[in-house]
Amino acid sequence: MTYYDYMLKAEDQEDMGQALIDVGVVAQLEPAEITLLADGGYEVDSDGYYPVEGVDISVIGVWTENTGTEEDPIMTPVEGYHVNVRSTFEIEWPGTVELMYPVTPWRIWG
Repeated sequence: MTYYDYMLKAEDQEDMGQALIDVGVVAQLEPAEITLLADGGYEVDSDGYYPVEGVDISVIGVWTENTGTEEDPIMTPVEGYHVNVRSTFEIEWPGTVELMYPVTPWRIWG
């Protein structure tokens, strides 16, 4: 089987989540409960998402790098929100997501 691996960066968690939804690699969980509101609207108690068939997602999120020394570490946040995606099909990502090609990835697929 062929796998396609993507190391992604978005500005923040919200942009990353929307990109994953937009390209169809995640689907919304079935809501556990729907509450009808007086104005005719409704509220859903679950906003969780899960990967669709053929997709695995590894959320790295935000991490820090040492910009100081070993003796005097200064942990500085790395720009962006990071997620790795492995799929059995090619994915065309929206402009809100940048494909990353790190020399030494933080996490890889086994």
